[in-house]
Amino acid sequence: RNLVENTTKWMGRDAFNNVIPAFCQDAEDQGVQDKDSASLVRSYNGGGLDAVTLSMDWPSGADFKPNKGDCVGFMTTVMESCEGNDPDQNPMN
Repeated sequence: RNLVENTTKWMGRDAFNNVIPAFCQDAEDQGVQDKDSASLVRSYNGGGLDAVTLSMDWPSGADFKPNKGDCVGFMTTVMESCEGNDPDQNPMN
């Protein structure tokens, strides 16, 4: 259960893990924010149970270029630390 939005929406670890490399590769390949945006945003598995939107934000004009290896590492850390093994806060995980 997502306590912030009070919904029962969730995404399986494997499904999330499967989109991380594609997102990070796309971010590295594009190298800049989406047009007229301060972000790079991609959606995966639209309409399905595992639908997810991932984004990477950084200030316009900053000396920054996405790196796939770093991106995968940071996204994996987020995935691995999402209220895992906390039955009081996330009983369905």
